[in-house]
Amino acid sequence: MKKAYQSHFRCGFTLVELLVVIAIIGILVGLLLPAVQQVREAARRTQCANNFRQAGLAMHNYESAFGSLPPGMYFTSTAFPSSCGPVAAPFFNGWGWGARILDFMEQNNLAQSINFRADNYFNNGNWIATSTRIETFLCPSDPDAGKLLECCSGKSNGSTITEDRAGSNMAGVHGSNTLFCGGIRGNPEGNGVLFNYNTIKFRDIRDGQSNTLMLGEVTEVPGNHPSQGKAMFGYFWNNWAVQSTIEGINGPGSMPGGRDILLDPIDGVGENRHNEFYRESGFSSWHPAGANFAFADGSIHHLTENIDQAVLDNMATRWGGEVNHAFN
Repeated sequence: MKKAYQSHFRCGFTLVELLVVIAIIGILVGLLLPAVQQVREAARRTQCANNFRQAGLAMHNYESAFGSLPPGMYFTSTAFPSSCGPVAAPFFNGWGWGARILDFMEQNNLAQSINFRADNYFNNGNWIATSTRIETFLCPSDPDAGKLLECCSGKSNGSTITEDRAGSNMAGVHGSNTLFCGGIRGNPEGNGVLFNYNTIKFRDIRDGQSNTLMLGEVTEVPGNHPSQGKAMFGYFWNNWAVQSTIEGINGPGSMPGGRDILLDPIDGVGENRHNEFYRESGFSSWHPAGANFAFADGSIHHLTENIDQAVLDNMATRWGGEVNHAFN
C-alpha cells in the first residue's frame, strides 16, 4: 500500500518573517516620505509664485488703464496728526490694491458687486463681498489660508463673531519705513510702491522696476479677541494689505519665524490688537527659508529669510538710488 504523499512546502509566513517585511516597508516609506513632501512643497511654491505673477500682471494692466498704480490701502481719519497727511478728508475706510485689480484678475462679477463709491465697505453688499475667498491671493503652503479673519467687533460674515473678512497671503510693499504715523496704521508717506491714500506711476520708480519690490508674501497669526475669544489675524484682500520690510522675512513675530502664540498671542494688550499684528508679523511664508515677492517689473523672486536687512530695505524703496540687490 502506497504511503500518502507528504509535501515539504510550507504555506504562509512565520511571525519573524512578517515583522522583517513590515520593517523593510517602514524603512522604505521613511526614505520616500521626505522626498514626496519636498515634491509637494515645490508644487505649492510654484503655484504660489504663479499667483504672484497673475497679481503682478494685473497691477501692470491697472496702471496701463488708469495711468497709475492703485493705492496700497485707503484710510483717512481725523485721528492722524497733522504731520501724517490727509487729515482734512473725512473718515474713510475704503478699498485697497487687492480690490482695485479685481477686474484684471477675472473677478469681474465680484468687482461689479462692490460699490466703490460707498464711504466704506461696511454696507451690506460690500460687507458680504469682503468675505469672498480669492484663490489667487492665497498660498497653498499656508495651513490657515482662506480662513475668515477677525476685523471688526459686532459684525461678522461667518459662524462666529470673529469670522469677518477673507484673507490674503499677499501684501503691498509700503516701503522700508514705518507703516505707522502717530500710532495709527496707514502712514501715507511710504517710500515704497503701495501705501496709504497716495498713488504712484511706474515712472516714479526711479530705482528701476526690476530692482523694486511691489508685492510680498505674508501669513496669519492666531490670537484672541478682547471679548469674543479665539480669532485669526491677517491681511485682507479688500484693504489694509500692506506691510513694511522693517521686520525682515520670517521675523520672530511671525508664525514661520517661531512665534509662540501661547506665550505671546496677538491680543492687543497695551495697544490695538491689529496694530500689534502689523507691527510684529512682517513679511513671512511657510515655504522653506524664504518668501515669494513680485517686483515692479512683474518678475517673481523667492527671497531668502537670511537676506541682509539693508539689501531688503533697498529693494523696498522706489527712489533711494540703491542698486545692491541680490537674489537666491
